[in-house]
Amino acid sequence: MANHQVYPPPPSEFRGIRGVMHVEVLRASGIKVRRMIGYGSRERYVIIRYGHGHGRKSMTSQVHHGGNSTMWNVTFVYNIISRSVETPTLQLEIWKKHKSRDDHLVGFVSVANLHRYISQSENLCTPYLWLPVFYKGEKDSTAQQRGEILVRFFFEAQEESYFGDNRHRDDHFFPNAETKSVDIVVQGVRAKYTTLDTTAGTPSHGALISLK
Repeated sequence: MANHQVYPPPPSEFRGIRGVMHVEVLRASGIKVRRMIGYGSRERYVIIRYGHGHGRKSMTSQVHHGGNSTMWNVTFVYNIISRSVETPTLQLEIWKKHKSRDDHLVGFVSVANLHRYISQSENLCTPYLWLPVFYKGEKDSTAQQRGEILVRFFFEAQEESYFGDNRHRDDHFFPNAETKSVDIVVQGVRAKYTTLDTTAGTPSHGALISLK
């Protein structure tokens, strides 16, 4: 990821700059699941949600078996074409797969300031970060942390012609090269963050964070 050329020099939060965002999702750790939301299945998949308003999109990973410490080792790649000055929120969700009933949301986290955080990172590439994963039940007043997810972000700014000449790829994801030693080589650091959403009763209450 870090070998991509950085062009042009990054402005604060990439406002008005178009390019390609890479979201590398390695694995989960210590995800606690209530029996009431599905006991038994150890199959998990990840959904990322990104973009603005009605143009908001999502991508879904393949299902992997691993329970509370599932390894995905997948990279999501999506284009940032809009020149909106609004900073989009990136949401990561972990879902539990079922064969005989609807799948269940195990936990999620929403990052409000991803662009600003990446713009302050060397080569526009963050270190591997352990982000908190939250879950908010119907009877919960606020989201509670239920584990962590290991991720890395990289932004690849592009010239105008990259999008104008239709040379860009559609949003997609791909599995990274498998390695048995990834748990040893990639330890990651626990992200420092503050909680932004303090409005009780909202779906993201307690799970919208700002990285610092």
